[in-house]
Amino acid sequence: MLNIKRKHLKPQTLFLRDRLIERPYNTWELRSKFLIYSPSSRIKELEHIGCVIDRQWVKIKHANGDVRRIKQYALASQFNKEDLYEV
Repeated sequence: MLNIKRKHLKPQTLFLRDRLIERPYNTWELRSKFLIYSPSSRIKELEHIGCVIDRQWVKIKHANGDVRRIKQYALASQFNKEDLYEV
């Protein structure tokens, strides 16, 4: 688990981190399923504490047939910047 001082992060940011540990999520999923209305801001907060987040554009098809490009986020590293390991 990440070495994070919980009092400095919003509960929604911690929730997002826990979801990204499970699997990648896209903007639409984060907004509709988890009610995180500003995922990019929460991602920036995670990056600020040392999480490495991978982003990529994905295409999704809406029920009305429109195709949209949205961001998908994945946690690339579960280690804090301060975690240094000797090999």
